[in-house]
Parts: sequence; structure tokens; C-alpha cells
Amino acid sequence: MENKKAPHHHSIEQVKKNSKDTYFQDEKQRFLKFLERNTATCSMASKATGIPHKNLCRYKQMLFDEGLIVELFKTKCRVTGRPANYLTANPGFIATLKNRTHAGHRQPNTTEEGSN
Repeated sequence: MENKKAPHHHSIEQVKKNSKDTYFQDEKQRFLKFLERNTATCSMASKATGIPHKNLCRYKQMLFDEGLIVELFKTKCRVTGRPANYLTANPGFIATLKNRTHAGHRQPNTTEEGSN
């Protein structure tokens, strides 16, 4: 009797890895959606979403690197009572912050006056 595998057979390890990757991607997307509607610290987001704090810290860095979230301000967290960065993924807030940043770094006018 031959031992034939199905054409799309995946090892148990591959299935576990894929489901784990999907799980983390789902958590990351839930965190991003939460921050689109709320301004919060990671501790506040963890409490509201049920996603572990350590995972949110990892997703926070990924989302910063992707330019999808920004830090609005730093003040006392409502959950921990410690100083923390309040985050947002609200497109309106992000656009406003980018405009402020670019407005403060405009290049000086290099054209010479009176040269005709």
C-alpha cells in the first residue's frame, strides 16, 4: 500500500505557523481599527480590546514604521497612572500633524530680489 500525500498537504508545523501569523495579523488590524476611532495608550487599548499589552507594543512599532499611527501627546495614562504616549490612527489627526511638521520646516525663499 502506497503512502500518498494530498497535493496541497501541509505539515502540522506549517499549519500552526500560518494560523499563528494570521492570529497576529488579525490582532494588529484590530489594534489599528481601535486607534482609528480612539486616542489611547497601549495599556488603555489592551484593556479595551483584550489584546495582550506586549503584543500591542510590538504592533505599535510596526504601525509607526508603516506610517499608520502617530503619537499625539504624552501624559498620565488613565489605566496605569504613569506617563505614556497617546496614540491615534485617525487620518484627520495624522494629516494635521504632518501639515504642522512640514509648515515648520519650509525652505527659505532663495530667489534674489531686484534681479531682473
